[in-house]
Amino acid sequence: MNPGEEDDGDKLIQGPVRQRHCTDAPCAIVFIAYIAGFCYLCYGLQKHSDPHEVTAGRDYRGRSCGWDAGVEDLKSVYFPDLAVDFKGKNVFAPKYGICVATCPKARTVLEDYVDDPMQKRRKAQWFVASPSVSVIGRCLPYDDPVLHQDGRMCAWPRCLPAASLACTKGDILCKARKICGSQDDFEDTSEFWYLTPPRALQQPVRGRTRPAAMEIDGAFLQEHHAELEQACEVPVSRSFQLSMEVDDNAFSMLMKRYSGTLFRSGKVLLDNFGMVLAIGFGSSLVLSFLLILGFSAHMGFFIWVAIALLFVGLIALDYCFFVKAGIASGRTGTRLLDRLQGGGDLLYTEPPAPMLRHMPDIKRSAIESLRAEEDPVRQTVFRVLAFLLAAGIFLMTCVIAYLRKRIKVVVALAREAARVLREMPSLMIFPLVGVGSVALLGGGLAFTMVCIMTLRPTALLRFSEKYPFIDVSEFQEDPERAQRYLIYLVGFSVLWLWFFHVALFLTTVSGAVADWYFYRLDPVAERRIGIGMRSPGWYFGRPVLMSCGRVIRYHVGSVAVGSLILALVKLPRLALEYAEQQLDSARGNNGAAQVALNTSRCCLCCLDRCITFLTNYAFIYVAITGKSFCPAAQSAMGLVVKYPVQLAVESFASSVVYWLVVLAVPTINVVIAYILIPTAWGVCGLVIAVTSFMVAAIAISVYDVCMTSLFVCAVRDAEYFDGRYAPLSLREAMGMTTVDAKGPSLELQRWPPAGELGDNG
Repeated sequence: MNPGEEDDGDKLIQGPVRQRHCTDAPCAIVFIAYIAGFCYLCYGLQKHSDPHEVTAGRDYRGRSCGWDAGVEDLKSVYFPDLAVDFKGKNVFAPKYGICVATCPKARTVLEDYVDDPMQKRRKAQWFVASPSVSVIGRCLPYDDPVLHQDGRMCAWPRCLPAASLACTKGDILCKARKICGSQDDFEDTSEFWYLTPPRALQQPVRGRTRPAAMEIDGAFLQEHHAELEQACEVPVSRSFQLSMEVDDNAFSMLMKRYSGTLFRSGKVLLDNFGMVLAIGFGSSLVLSFLLILGFSAHMGFFIWVAIALLFVGLIALDYCFFVKAGIASGRTGTRLLDRLQGGGDLLYTEPPAPMLRHMPDIKRSAIESLRAEEDPVRQTVFRVLAFLLAAGIFLMTCVIAYLRKRIKVVVALAREAARVLREMPSLMIFPLVGVGSVALLGGGLAFTMVCIMTLRPTALLRFSEKYPFIDVSEFQEDPERAQRYLIYLVGFSVLWLWFFHVALFLTTVSGAVADWYFYRLDPVAERRIGIGMRSPGWYFGRPVLMSCGRVIRYHVGSVAVGSLILALVKLPRLALEYAEQQLDSARGNNGAAQVALNTSRCCLCCLDRCITFLTNYAFIYVAITGKSFCPAAQSAMGLVVKYPVQLAVESFASSVVYWLVVLAVPTINVVIAYILIPTAWGVCGLVIAVTSFMVAAIAISVYDVCMTSLFVCAVRDAEYFDGRYAPLSLREAMGMTTVDAKGPSLELQRWPPAGELGDNG
């Protein structure tokens, strides 16, 4: 068959069809109309709701801070009397609040409102004992003891007592060594001398003894600070904490304690934000890219190591079964354990029971597991399990021997996927753009949820006046029902938009990979523009922009219908979980109901996974072939039926690389953070570890899509073009050795015969 011909409408022209047409156009229209209508609904909800009920606090007069008359410029509310407010039975009752422009500082005095027409004022003045931070318009107190520096001292050489010989003129060190500490200080510092002025020299502190040489001006220490620091052999830094103890109840103390931890952690993150961002995102991307390239070069080794570890674990488990069944003595296993734990005696002797009690827990449990069961019934059970597992290991050995060729194909796919990422590194960045888009949409949808929860009672009345042809009378009688339906609508929109982003990611990456596969060696320069670093007109991000633009222009409908199917499949599972929560108290200990519920959950989970798997492959076929969604899904089903083993091996290999990368990248970045951020490493290290895990998982998802797309391209190439466009390594691994009458593969001759690639290719 010629590359430009079609056969029964399924064998399309070469690779990613360049002359495309809009697919699933009605679905695209429906999706755009739905998004437009949903945006209009969100706009209307914002106009007829009071979101400041959540985003702004209220004072003890019931005024909304920052919104109502008289407090327009006071954006936050401070709660000065939480100790009394939390003593009531209802901790969720309105608290005594005062609107303030900014949260007051600790150890200051806050003036209450001067006028008190409602006679609700408790005090005229309030002492602010604890610092607070504004969170959603509320000043939340936190426990943050103030750390004061009390001067820098020198422990060696010692301080000179006042009765010692007088210092000679110009002896700076002698004069400084007579500015000693005191015995009744926080600690005995009478033998230390000050390198910097003590706090008592700078400002008086009540209740503290002044240093012995207080008549010495602190300017002397500041003037000769560099010389004194050089003369001191053992410097000492002194500091003390100042905290206010307020008669709070347990709830407010607990809130201050944890809010203080969160506030200090947030402050540490802000202070090291640049370093956390650079390590969490930048370093994670670079490390993921390098590890993917490294693991891909040795994919065969890692796959065989993983298989070997699996067999070792199964054989060890089977050996334990044989010992429990009384067939094996267990001496070999015990000697091996003793050898691995450093024991040098290879002659096994049964340890007596008193000695066994004093052994380490791990070794004792291991030795006890290598003893035969005394119960005959249990011995019979272990005997059956041992022989069944032995048969399973034998069958797995046969399966692995059969899968050698498939593993070779996966190794070739892994190497070519790494090659694709080297040619198009912007593929690693593209998912982060989607993450940013999802974050913005999430913020907008969260604000919409707030608008729904604060919807005014008159909103439905105005809606019926504006749209009289829509009957909303039943909702006017039950406004909570309308809010509930609106929440359901927002939840469904979240699912649809999330899966739309996932589908856009799959189609964009697979389209860029298909461009590279079929056109990397095309002799016509116009068809090779921007598909790789070695192609003409390439710049960073161009392959992604070309592929994404093609998807948005031609296949929005297919992406929308596929993402809609994924969202609809998720609804029954969510409904089942909601029903379980509602019926949990009524069901009690009904075993039959629990079995039915678990069975339904299992069936829905299997259905969800199957449809998700096929839909993802359908998106890849849409990008590669230009088909509509349903024909693409049919082609994906044919691929799964024809190559189930190969797809399973590919999934296993992707899982191996996934766990290697997502464990290695956070570990390396945490070590880097420990070196570069020595102070407050714990909080920054935790955030960096979580961020690194997410970035590494996203990078692996790109690599997985590249492997899958290459396999789909190779299958189409082998079926329709005798593997003419396949790279040499992939061609040899898949056994595409047949050469048609028109010439060898493109990797061998570097370009196809003239005229074979028409404009439609």
